[in-house]
Amino acid sequence: MRPFFLGGRAGHQHHVCRMNVLVPITLLLSPLLALQAIWVVLRVQRLPEAAGPRDGCVGTGPEMRLLILGDSSAAGVGVADQSQALAAKTAVALGDTFRVTWRLKAQTGATARDGLRWLTEMHAENFDAALVVFGVNDCKNGFSRAAWRKNLTGLVQTLRQQNGAKMIVFMAVPPMGHFPLLPHPLRWVLGKRATQFDQDMLDVAAQMNVAFARPELSFDPRRMASDGFHPGAEVYTLCAQAAARAFKTSN
Repeated sequence: MRPFFLGGRAGHQHHVCRMNVLVPITLLLSPLLALQAIWVVLRVQRLPEAAGPRDGCVGTGPEMRLLILGDSSAAGVGVADQSQALAAKTAVALGDTFRVTWRLKAQTGATARDGLRWLTEMHAENFDAALVVFGVNDCKNGFSRAAWRKNLTGLVQTLRQQNGAKMIVFMAVPPMGHFPLLPHPLRWVLGKRATQFDQDMLDVAAQMNVAFARPELSFDPRRMASDGFHPGAEVYTLCAQAAARAFKTSN
């Protein structure tokens, strides 16, 4: 987990101005936020990505070649095995409607920009559907909202034009303002940022005819992994069910 620095690169100051009340408060608190970010990095329990196969085939029905592309939550950090994690559970949830051949490409710390880079390495692969799971690292690592929207747009365009994906689902940005690991006021600032990034993702989804998945759950720290930052098995199940619903609705 890398420290959080607000504002992104110097070339995007005009986007910072749009953050209204959040910006002056954040600037005022910036020395404390920097100290808290360092404290979090030193304190965080570093959980491994889930073990087990990152591809498979499940279900009956029309063929669906599914790509799951994302960060540590896509990689299954917080549970022991991929069978308990988002990718495999999404494939299983779709298996009552499709014969799903799925592949997971995910890594702890990844951002939407990393996803774009990965897709250039997957230019010869075709998929019918893709689940996009980014946002937390884009938010906490100081990417501007303009860069976030641009990278999401690039992911959709590349998945469609290069990889042939007809169905694309965005997974909602997690509510970072509820993460037990984060102390206040860092939790408050990142929570506000995550809400903004989530709205940006919704806007891009609407503009580009992409489906959106938001799990139906009330936040409970007991559902989190032991690090206080990643989902536990129950949350992964609810996220997978939400993703499957979004795919079936958009089909």
